[in-house]
Amino acid sequence: MERVGVFVDENLAKIEQIVKQSGITTVQLSGQESPEFCHQFHLPVIKTFRVQGGRVFPQIAEYHVHGYLFDAYDPHLPGGTGKTCDWKIAREAKKFGHLILAGGLKAENLAEALEYVQPYGVDICSGVEQAPGHKDYDKLRQVFTIINRFRYGNSN
Repeated sequence: MERVGVFVDENLAKIEQIVKQSGITTVQLSGQESPEFCHQFHLPVIKTFRVQGGRVFPQIAEYHVHGYLFDAYDPHLPGGTGKTCDWKIAREAKKFGHLILAGGLKAENLAEALEYVQPYGVDICSGVEQAPGHKDYDKLRQVFTIINRFRYGNSN
């Protein structure tokens, strides 16, 4: 099982300390981290990109990481906005490597996102909450049912 630690503009020493103490197996960097910063880790790195049009492609090309997480752009928040990103751009970005789709995913749009983008993975947070920080088990169940249908191709 993977254990992903999510960091936003944290310093290297602090991240390494947390990784060592917690058993994190993958580092997700969701701030303004440079390609050089991302390459310092001995663990897989997922780099988050807040998509605001196709101009993200030259930026992505500079990063050689395990995964690329695409989230919706918000000028004030590094993530968790509940807004969807441009799925067409996300689909095109798969040429760079493992694409993880985030941003406004919920039971009502997840099947369409999975079919259209066909991402390596999804990151779903606010779409399965009853209130900020409080998960809704019925919404979680619906989302996992959709993921399993897509993954295994069954209709159960």
